[in-house]
Amino acid sequence: MERKTAVPQPVILYYTESAGKAQQIEMLCSQFGYRTRFLGAADAGTEVGVLAGISNAKRGRGVLDGRTDSGSPEDRCLPEHMIFSGIGGEQLDVFLQAMRTAGISPIPLKAVLTPYNYKWSLYELVQELQREHTAMMMERRKQ
Repeated sequence: MERKTAVPQPVILYYTESAGKAQQIEMLCSQFGYRTRFLGAADAGTEVGVLAGISNAKRGRGVLDGRTDSGSPEDRCLPEHMIFSGIGGEQLDVFLQAMRTAGISPIPLKAVLTPYNYKWSLYELVQELQREHTAMMMERRKQ
């Protein structure tokens, strides 16, 4: 008998300070049948796989820069970001186009959950996204 593996429902993890933008994101995600999870500073030390509901990894304490994170996650200020789990390729392109069409202002820090990053804390992932975004912007300025 062949064993079926449950495919997790797509979920979008996100943070924005704008209540109106959050409402727009929630409405668009419901049209696509995607679950959502609004994130905050209290989630900063939690592994993103846990936040997406696909891992039973650690909550509350992550590894930052090779050392155990002993600071309070609530002390961290997170920039606006969006993390996609179970959504990729053409499906992701369609969703991002729908965001533009709906007039939802862009969120520059975006990531897709992967086998490589799902054990990272939210804080680690957002820090990496910020580094990548800064490098990309500097490269564009050179051109």
